[in-house]
This record gives sequence, C-alpha cells and structure tokens, in this order.
Amino acid sequence: MASALLTVCRADQFNIPLPPVLLPWPADNSSYALQGGSPITELNAARVYIGPCSYRMLHLHITADEMLMLITGKLESTMVAPNNTVYTHTLLPGDNVVYPKGWPHLQYNPECTQTMSVLAFNARSVGTINIPYNLAAAGASYLRSTFGRAVPEPQAMWVTDAACMRKCKAARRTL
Repeated sequence: MASALLTVCRADQFNIPLPPVLLPWPADNSSYALQGGSPITELNAARVYIGPCSYRMLHLHITADEMLMLITGKLESTMVAPNNTVYTHTLLPGDNVVYPKGWPHLQYNPECTQTMSVLAFNARSVGTINIPYNLAAAGASYLRSTFGRAVPEPQAMWVTDAACMRKCKAARRTL
C-alpha cells in the first residue's frame, strides 16, 4: 500500500491522476526530489536530495505550508516574509523549518556532500511557483524595463555554486 501512495499524485480540485513529481536535476544526478501524495487526505510528502554546493531555486507554495526536516548533511535555509524581512537558518541533521504558504524560500547545500531532507505539506497539491521561471515568462522587454538590464533565463531548478565546487574539488585532490 505504501508504494501505491508514491506512484500516484492527484491534481488539486480536478482529482486527475499524475505521475510522481521528478524535478530536473544536474547531470551528476546529485539533486532531485521524489514526491507522492495521498488521494484521500490533505497531505503530501517528498524526499529531497540536494547535491554538493547546490541551490534549490527560489520558490513558493500557493496552496500549502511546507515543513522541511533535514536528515543528513547541512542546509542554509532562506525565506522572505510578506513584509520583505529575510529569515535565514542553518539546519543540521534533525533540525526542521516551516515555510508558511505564500512565503518565497530556497535551500542551499554549502557542503561537499549530498544532503537528504523530508518534506511534508498540508495539501494534496502544493501549488509550487518557481519564481525565476515565472519572471522569465514575463518577457525580455518587461524584465529589461523593470531591472534596467537584460535578465538571463534560468538554467535549471537546481543551481550549482561554481566557487564552492572548486573548493570541494581542491579538497579532494589534497586527500
């Protein structure tokens, strides 16, 4: 029965069966998310792996609060309140953070090893909006007018910090 819950997600009010969410990840397969929801309860859960030196893109959930519990590794968590106050937390294994519905947030793994976290949402459909993708969809002329310069298209939901990766590679060479 547990495997059946991971094989079917439901789309909000239309109750349409969807495959599990498998987000795009870097070529090294170090960052990805597996998500499964219950067709009966207002509950959704996910297991997220964030690769070394990687960010999960700034995003928000319009239909659910999110609780993240870190299982392995270290994460830097950032969220932005509606009054533009920025909250940052360093999470270690066993720590958790709750992101209220509608608050933009991101996670960053500053370490040279993969992290694993477990997420819980209080809705069948979490309504994720990936902010960089939505901004890019506004169009180049609007973004140029708003920001006063050309804004590049986002490359992926998982972004790697190149300087951090260089440090990790250098540390491996010295071992």
